[in-house]
Amino acid sequence: MENMAQEQFEESFTETSDENQDSIIKAFESGDAKLKGVDSDAFFIMLRQMTFEGAFSDPLYGGNKNLTGWEMVEYPGAIASNTDIIESEDFVNKDPVTLATYQGH
Repeated sequence: MENMAQEQFEESFTETSDENQDSIIKAFESGDAKLKGVDSDAFFIMLRQMTFEGAFSDPLYGGNKNLTGWEMVEYPGAIASNTDIIESEDFVNKDPVTLATYQGH
């Protein structure tokens, strides 16, 4: 991605415009980017999967810093029990809880 940004836009991938970044990512997704050793569309599939895993995994595993991914999708995390709200007629929004809560980390 960095090489394509340098070649096409003469700037770093992280510093180029959102539109330019999107065009590079789309080239990877479609398989049009040329890589050594792997097809770019296969690389894109792995990159997307790992991005999801990092953004939505429990922070105990090193991703989802500050629970941002969970807050984005309103996921309550590793709640051991919902017995306190199971009979509630209203939607109950709970603050996210991580595995570390139960493991004493």
